[in-house]
Amino acid sequence: MFPEAAFLHDPAMLWQFVAASCLQVVVIASLYLAVARIPARWVPWLRIATLAAFAAICIGSNAPVIAHGFGTPGFVYSLGLAAAASLIATVALVHGQWRQWLARRKRRATAL
Repeated sequence: MFPEAAFLHDPAMLWQFVAASCLQVVVIASLYLAVARIPARWVPWLRIATLAAFAAICIGSNAPVIAHGFGTPGFVYSLGLAAAASLIATVALVHGQWRQWLARRKRRATAL
């Protein structure tokens, strides 16, 4: 609509990607720094929360980029794959925690 602003299209895509990446680094680093202050039994759940936060940030940063028309296939696919990978890892960690919880519960039940 404004031809004089057309040269800003490519730098805007780059800076949106940099801003989304910085936000991801800050959130993930903040959650990992909190590990030292919580009991060891909660660390796996913190990992799950961190991966879920990463997936939410990937999806959340992907939506505005596409809505503004800056969604190049490489950017959209990379964020989508990162979100999918973190969701798969989250499900795997939750499944592992669930199995450990069931095993502990079974041991307690048979010990009585």
